[in-house]
Amino acid sequence: MGPGEPCLCSWVWTVWWERDPAAAPTANTAGEGDPGPVSRERFQGGMWWIFKPPSVQPEVRARHQLAGDKWPTRQLPPDVIKSVSTIPTENSTGQPWAKIATILARAPWVLHGSRLNNVQITEVESRKNVYMAASSNNEELGGLAFLDCNTLLLCCAKGQLCLADIRQPQSPLEAVSVPSAPCGEQWCMGVGRQPQGSDSSSQPVACLSSGGHLTLTDVRKTSESLASVKCRVPSPSSDAEFLCVSWAPALEGCLAVSGFDGTVHVYNSQSWDSSGKEAEPIFVHKGHIFSRLGSSGGPPPVTVHTWHPQKPRTLLSAASDGSLHVWDWVGECG
Repeated sequence: MGPGEPCLCSWVWTVWWERDPAAAPTANTAGEGDPGPVSRERFQGGMWWIFKPPSVQPEVRARHQLAGDKWPTRQLPPDVIKSVSTIPTENSTGQPWAKIATILARAPWVLHGSRLNNVQITEVESRKNVYMAASSNNEELGGLAFLDCNTLLLCCAKGQLCLADIRQPQSPLEAVSVPSAPCGEQWCMGVGRQPQGSDSSSQPVACLSSGGHLTLTDVRKTSESLASVKCRVPSPSSDAEFLCVSWAPALEGCLAVSGFDGTVHVYNSQSWDSSGKEAEPIFVHKGHIFSRLGSSGGPPPVTVHTWHPQKPRTLLSAASDGSLHVWDWVGECG
């Protein structure tokens, strides 16, 4: 992964990277006995960002990449990645998993929270709290993101979007419903980047529901829909925690969707309209289907995916069996 790119993970045990941080990583799978699925993947400032599953003490943990050369075996030596710091989060029983995002605009910051009323920003090195959202609303979060060093976008799991300015911490958060959002579904979001030279205040937002509905909007006016489609997914997601939608950083209008089964779907949104019709993926990664069986006896579901920041058609995806795939795809997009 590239320098300055965040890596948000949950229990990454046997993933290794080459000495050059800009070089492409090599695919690897977790060894036997690994404690759980990868739930976030990004890289920032030489650190892995890790969130423990709810079954143990909730915390955000930073791990530092130490070693250099490639390791040809499936298991890493124990000193390749070590824990360097821990940021405690809410400790209530039954809390949903926290969502996290990172930024390096000033000092390394981590944005984290599981509900609107516990969203906060923590400075990594000092562990100082630099922002706490002023909200009494305990709606569960489906996602959060830095738009820039001062602005946040929060997505409620029931399908509302909230903009927050960290320079005005006492300002109440106002939720706006995702356009054309069906009731009774869980939602997550992905925020894209605008091409160089375009309006910096305009950033595309993709909102994905557990029923496979995908709505595109813009941060300048989140109440208006730019496009709305139905993804070709096999069935509604039974676990909204695994829903994931992300924009390709270097392919205009291209995005990926996962969390419904053992596949990752790649779409080209450039021809979409607001009709709500079914969208055809331009590529489907099925590698995890042929991996080890999941806990239910079927193929392990994909828990998260992310795009490589320098290689336009390279993605990373992880599944509930602890496997991590690094793969390229072919198709028309961008």
